[in-house]
Amino acid sequence: RSIFSKLSVALLMNTVIVPLLVGIFMSNGELADQTWYEPGGLLSSVALLCVFNYATDMAQVFNAVPLYSRFILSRFVYSRAMLKEYWKPVPFLMGSQYARCLVMMALGIVYGPIYPNAYLLTALGLAFKWHCTRFAMRNWYAFPMGVNQEMMMALRWRLGNCVGVSVIVQSLAIAQATGILDGSTSSLKDAGSKGL
Repeated sequence: RSIFSKLSVALLMNTVIVPLLVGIFMSNGELADQTWYEPGGLLSSVALLCVFNYATDMAQVFNAVPLYSRFILSRFVYSRAMLKEYWKPVPFLMGSQYARCLVMMALGIVYGPIYPNAYLLTALGLAFKWHCTRFAMRNWYAFPMGVNQEMMMALRWRLGNCVGVSVIVQSLAIAQATGILDGSTSSLKDAGSKGL
């Protein structure tokens, strides 16, 4: 629970919130303008962040420590106790896995309204995460600790916060697209005719 509470906040800030703030700063305070959708813009960076999250799941499948211990170091030992030590399962950090799952879902939730491909990348990432975790649990990891209910409630609360940020981003993007933020609409009736 302690690992989850610390790591999830740090990863959410670093992976979800900071790129959004940098994108707003780089586009002179405008939200979801044309520069975000161009190659090398914020949304292509978000797509790369979603795809690079798959790498942490691949690291579970090709876990270097048990592979090295079991298939290289175990060939050079002569005691049964040392051989058992090398083939011992590695501990499964449930808090770290929950934090990485939260970041994957938060990327889709926050950036999905302005970049719908983020929903697809998140869905594929969660399915890929499930398969990789299942393979790793069968081959490398020890039986994990039970999931703490407080950690699950914290995950739900943080996902709710991400939905709130998503609503704010979507509202600001709509206001930016219709011209409400820069004062180009003369009345609410005019704003309604533009599709707000």
